[in-house]
Amino acid sequence: ARANASLAEAQRSASNASATIREYLKDIEALHEQLRASQQHVEALNSNASSLESRLQAAKSSLNETRQSLRETTRRLDSLAAREEREAMDAAATNAVMADALRSLSR
Repeated sequence: ARANASLAEAQRSASNASATIREYLKDIEALHEQLRASQQHVEALNSNASSLESRLQAAKSSLNETRQSLRETTRRLDSLAAREEREAMDAAATNAVMADALRSLSR
């Protein structure tokens, strides 16, 4: 009878251990799923970061081109302003000479 009781106790213990192991396996499977989902999320974030990095580099390149264009336009405007200033001074000098000539003629 004692042997039967010990055998029954061992079977119950084995059954409990088996149930516990099944629960652990379910937990492991759930954790594995979470890990897989996290990995997919990280991969998506990495892809997005790579895309953003590419867009940032393109924006920097465009900014540099715009700056270069602005420098060139500023140089052209400065040159044009200097030329117009010279022309205005020449015109003023010509007007002064003509005014003197007219005054000389009117005397």
